Amino acid sequence: MQAVMKDLENFTQPITENVFDEINKWFMKFVNFFLLIRPSNNKISYSRLNQKEQSQFQSMFIRGAGQIFHMHCCSRIKNIVNYRKNIDPNDLYDMLQLILLRDVNRLFVTNDKSFFQYKTVDSTIQRVVYWNKFRKHI
Repeated sequence: MQAVMKDLENFTQPITENVFDEINKWFMKFVNFFLLIRPSNNKISYSRLNQKEQSQFQSMFIRGAGQIFHMHCCSRIKNIVNYRKNIDPNDLYDMLQLILLRDVNRLFVTNDKSFFQYKTVDSTIQRVVYWNKFRKHI
């Protein structure tokens, strides 16, 4: 994790849309560690997946809850590099909870505003609701 986060030092300020490919490469290194290597105790990594599995893994981040996680990580990268913000691993970890929204029977209830700052065409985000509003209806 430290090595992946240290890679952020290689980005020059300010990060603009022109370096989108570089940000995506960093993001894939990050999710490879965070979602494959770490949970499997280094038994699974992106490079060990077959081509179909690699494609499925990548496509997870272009729609729905995975898209929101991707947007959040890219936003954090920009803040870290452009504004010299501190890296808060809990912030990124918390956003992983959105991936659980793949199950259509789940709601994610929170008052944390960072979960509501991303707009997508996917209805997944509509299953993230404010705790205060949720409480009024139960």
